[in-house]
Order: sequence, then C-alpha cells, then structure tokens
Amino acid sequence: GFKDDDTYDNELRLARYRSATISTLVNQVIDVFKDSIGEIESFNYDKSLIADITDNGLYKEIKKYSYSRIYSATKVMEIESAGFTAIKGLLDIFAASILTDAPNRYEVMNRNIIPQSCLQRREKNHKRASNDEIINDLSKYERILSITDFISGMTDRYLVELYQRLSGIRLPEY
Repeated sequence: GFKDDDTYDNELRLARYRSATISTLVNQVIDVFKDSIGEIESFNYDKSLIADITDNGLYKEIKKYSYSRIYSATKVMEIESAGFTAIKGLLDIFAASILTDAPNRYEVMNRNIIPQSCLQRREKNHKRASNDEIINDLSKYERILSITDFISGMTDRYLVELYQRLSGIRLPEY
C-alpha cells in the first residue's frame, strides 16, 4: 500500500540502523573468533561467540526486535514452515533411497540425483563408479552424512523446488 514520506523515512532509517548495528555485531564476533582461536581449535571454547562480544545488550535488543517485527510475520513463518517441510521431505526421500542395500527403481532414480561429490567419503578412487557402486561401499553412517551434505548445500529455492518435483507437487519443467 501507499505510505507517506514520514513513514517511509522512519522505516528506511530503522532499516539502515538495524543494518549498521548488525554489521557492528558481525565485526565484534570476528574479533572474538580471532581472540579465541586457540580455545576453539583445542575444543575448550564451549559457548556462542556472540556471548563474548562487547555489545551483548545491543545484540539482545536487535534479536528481540527482529523476532517481534520480522521473524513472527505471517509470510516469514509460512516460508520457514515450508522450508522445514521440504527438508524433512527430502531427508525422508533420500534416506529411504540410500540406506537400503536392495534399492527399487524409484530409489535408484533418487540415488542418481545425488551428486557424486556428496558421496565421496574416503580416499578411494570412484571416478568411473556409478552412484550405486559408491553408495554400496559406504557405511550407513557415511550414507546419512552424504545426504545431509547434499541437502545442506542446497539453496532455499532449489531445496523447495526439488522437494516439490520429487513429491509430485509440481512437475519438472523442460
């Protein structure tokens, strides 16, 4: 809808302030990371990096504002819910396909969607092997790691589109 100039100016100022504040917080987290690298590498750093920033109160205010004004908006919650559904759906589809030692035709098709780069877990040479041959050489744990690597590397848009295509919600476009 139409907004008057004052409302637009206030929203623009607030967005710029929020952006500048987040930038400040990111730089402080980088400093904490640099200062704590020894503890992190020796597994002795057991808290969030943001817990040690100098402007922790500033972080809490930004977080409170973001959750009350941005992340609780209906459209944002719908998108987040769709994302969770798509992640669970793809995990279900690919887990069933990759964990079986006797895949059916559908499971073989799903196995072939997984890039070989996500299936490479060892120092073995699988350059000319099929996905099935590589998968059969993996432990159950390595198979699950392969799926989580694959799914976690997806963009949000690709994740939702792939889930829709594999679950039959939307047909692939050619």
